[in-house]
Amino acid sequence: MQYTPDDAMLNYMLRSQYVADPAFRFERKYGYAVIEDTERRACCDAYYPTRSAKYRLVDHCRSIEHIAQLCEVDETLLRKMRRRRVWRVIRKLCEQTYMSEFGLKRGELVTVSASAQRLVQLTQKYICYFTDDELRIFTDWIKQYYPVAAEIDWAAARVIHEFQRTE
Repeated sequence: MQYTPDDAMLNYMLRSQYVADPAFRFERKYGYAVIEDTERRACCDAYYPTRSAKYRLVDHCRSIEHIAQLCEVDETLLRKMRRRRVWRVIRKLCEQTYMSEFGLKRGELVTVSASAQRLVQLTQKYICYFTDDELRIFTDWIKQYYPVAAEIDWAAARVIHEFQRTE
């Protein structure tokens, strides 16, 4: 599958915030985590798990370097994109979200277009953590993937959320 830079950055955000996991299994026999063949890339060869660092390779699979190779996107482009304000908002959203809420399987890579509706739903659920400016930035970005997001009245959603919290 062909991934866009936005797709790669979303996957990086999800993995770095532990909302998504790389494809791995824990080998009791050896005492450390082993990643699946579908996850392995050339960058993985330098990261050998040991008994004292059981998840070294899994941690590497959450890195921007690995995600860039996995999605076949330029790593320097991803590093530049990470500084954009919209990705700070997505990171903030990922900090509030659990893996089960996003509904991902271990090792699954997502696309922004397939996840856009879920991102909007989670933003509505955790609206109290975002400023009006952050919601505007998020809406301006996500509406290219999910046009319905442009019609959302975030002020009303915030009031509804506050009302539900007080009950």
